[in-house]
Amino acid sequence: MTLTPSELLNYFANNLNFSSNQFISTESTLSSFSLLRAQQLIHNKAQLFNNIDPSRSPVILFNQNSTEFLLNLLACWQIDRPIIPACLPSNRRIKLVNYIINQTGSRIYCIDSKHARALRLQSDSNSPLSLLSQVTELDCTTPSTLSSFSRQFEEIPPNTAVIQYSSGSTGNPKGVLISAANLFESLEMMSNVWSINRDSVFYSWLPLFHDLGLIFGLLLPLMYGSKSYIISPADFAKKPKSWIEHMSHFLVTHTAGSTSGYSIAGLQEYSADLSLISCVYSMIAAEHISYSISQRFLKSVEHIGFNPNALSAAYGLAESTLAVTGNRLNEPLITSSFDAKRLQEGIAIPSDDGRILVASGSALPGTDVFIVNCEGLPLPCQYVGEVAIHGPTVMQGYLGQSMLDNASNLYTGDLGFIYNKQLYITGRKKELLILNGKNIYPEDIEDIVKNHILSLRESTMVCFSVRNHLDLESLVFISELPRH
Repeated sequence: MTLTPSELLNYFANNLNFSSNQFISTESTLSSFSLLRAQQLIHNKAQLFNNIDPSRSPVILFNQNSTEFLLNLLACWQIDRPIIPACLPSNRRIKLVNYIINQTGSRIYCIDSKHARALRLQSDSNSPLSLLSQVTELDCTTPSTLSSFSRQFEEIPPNTAVIQYSSGSTGNPKGVLISAANLFESLEMMSNVWSINRDSVFYSWLPLFHDLGLIFGLLLPLMYGSKSYIISPADFAKKPKSWIEHMSHFLVTHTAGSTSGYSIAGLQEYSADLSLISCVYSMIAAEHISYSISQRFLKSVEHIGFNPNALSAAYGLAESTLAVTGNRLNEPLITSSFDAKRLQEGIAIPSDDGRILVASGSALPGTDVFIVNCEGLPLPCQYVGEVAIHGPTVMQGYLGQSMLDNASNLYTGDLGFIYNKQLYITGRKKELLILNGKNIYPEDIEDIVKNHILSLRESTMVCFSVRNHLDLESLVFISELPRH
């Protein structure tokens, strides 16, 4: 399937006219979006982008908590220009931003005026970012020179809609090339499986530079004429109760969050005046799905009408345009206990007193999910190996690397197995610890510590291995303690 970003918008044109979006804070509405009122603004932005940069290089979107993000996204796609959603460029993240600019040749970044003022205070004339045109909702500054852009940049496929960058925590970040066709297939698949339509009401506190926040929290309701409410992750962190309170107030039907988000929400106490009876789908994803955290959350909201079957596990990644597997609507979380020792040996054997794992659901329609060994050969069910994917939502490839063709499989780097047609994720391939010849998953160590040391139950923690002076691997465990 070949599709340009502008054709993607044309396909959803009727639904887009019904969409309504509000960016909100814990206290009030910050800004509202309606396509019918924004047509001229979108046209003007598109014209501005072309005037600044006729080459149609990708536009970096730093706008986080305003409708400017939507305006700029739609303006770019109307003229078939890719977007790069990115976190605000703090001193700590400027290296990532500069890497993105040097790889893509972006000449424009969009940012809201409040953060633009802060950025100006810390601008570095030696940074490639200082050479770009800055576009805010109020004005545009054009750099005095673009001479540094005379060199060649990585070639971007013409139908690219989004370039989603990884954090680069374990090396250079990778630019995931998501085409308009990838987005179309993913949006259609999710809307069918989770019954999304014009009556749906979405709520998201996930960052827009993350694929779950961008595609599920923003694009899915936008393309299907739904209502959506978006709050910043910082506001949610300051007032975790706001997630459930807003869901009650706005009669939210669809939402999503990370495991850590559900962990925080499950520690709160909610007024009996609230009601979550309207919620039909609440996705838990983006991190290792903890059985104990999911059960604690369900217990914290059972008295306000939350349907336990609404809590739905899913697995996905940017390289597959978000969703890969998931529970179906009204399907309860599926959990199973497996022999921990046999899991370390690479096979999942059910056991009454083993490691409890939450299934990430079955493959979504049109997607093939299978498990392979280190040689890339398929493994039977219940054998642990690398999760591989094939389907129309798989990315075009990484920017600067060989492009994938329609026959290519995506090797995710995640370890897991399939049992009763359900995908279970056990860890990351790169994070697997091998001590004394045994495979040990960091998540196992973290769960053991949390369940046996009460004072660390709510702590953030990390587990990894290092080589000692004898060149033997030793286990290192770090836990963040309360500040006091």
